[in-house]
Amino acid sequence: MLVQPVGGPRVSGPASGRARIRRQSVQSSRRGRFSADIILVFMFDLPPDLDRLRVLEHQLQIWAGHVRQAIVAAEKREAAESAARTRAAANLDRFRPPAADWTVEWILGTQQPLTIHVGDCHMPGHTGPISREEARRLITGGVEACQFCRPDTVLGV
Repeated sequence: MLVQPVGGPRVSGPASGRARIRRQSVQSSRRGRFSADIILVFMFDLPPDLDRLRVLEHQLQIWAGHVRQAIVAAEKREAAESAARTRAAANLDRFRPPAADWTVEWILGTQQPLTIHVGDCHMPGHTGPISREEARRLITGGVEACQFCRPDTVLGV
């Protein structure tokens, strides 16, 4: 789409009197990729006389002020959204049950213990909480201890 500026004589040039609007994919550090209409203005369209250049400068300063206000509003909005996400995450943590001190990993589809883990180990698959005494009994009974969190060492077995 071509947009023709209104009024006044123009300086002649290869792109005099034209601004182009095109859809362009833009990368933002906060929002990822999104599409935006980018207006490309060729500077050949500037008026030659000082009075109109001063008017144009004043209009651009006004627009720059509007852009700054929009940026401040967007930053406040993002800060409020971030604070809301943080509060929501904190509320979820209140309802999350505490991690078990010891867990047992079961053989899939059975109730046979496969491996014993310390409660905060990230390696186990299908687990259930057990007591310290139960973990000690299972390890001494021949159930394998996790090679990463080493519950046998923690239990002193």
